[in-house]
Amino acid sequence: MPQAAPGARWSSGPPMSSRRFGHTATVLDSGAVLVAGGAGCPSGAPSCPETSAAALSTSQRLDPSIGSWDPEKQLPVPGGRYFHAAALAADGPDPEGVVYLFGGFDGTTAPGGHTSLARVLRYEAGSWCEATGLGSGQRRA
Repeated sequence: MPQAAPGARWSSGPPMSSRRFGHTATVLDSGAVLVAGGAGCPSGAPSCPETSAAALSTSQRLDPSIGSWDPEKQLPVPGGRYFHAAALAADGPDPEGVVYLFGGFDGTTAPGGHTSLARVLRYEAGSWCEATGLGSGQRRA
């Protein structure tokens, strides 16, 4: 397991545009961090039961080289998605990599239902498309 540099400490970063939970954070090939989906509480409440949360259909990109969220790189997440999984495929045609979102709740299924849809993001192209389904709905453990 890699060791932290001597004297390394955690520090606060810039705040996101909205509170969220159940999202994913994926490090892109450029070193930027893509935060996709998640769920939010009604009216921006600081906390709420999972049953009253709503899927967020937003993503944000943190650019560590400038230490801020890039407002030009916020892409919608079709239908919203939370408690999903994400993976980066670094061998794709996109210089940032290709991000896959799998399973979770998508904001369109009945409460307690999980989606079997997988989505693919080509970040630089700014587009999502559906990928082959999972066969059955899944929730991130």
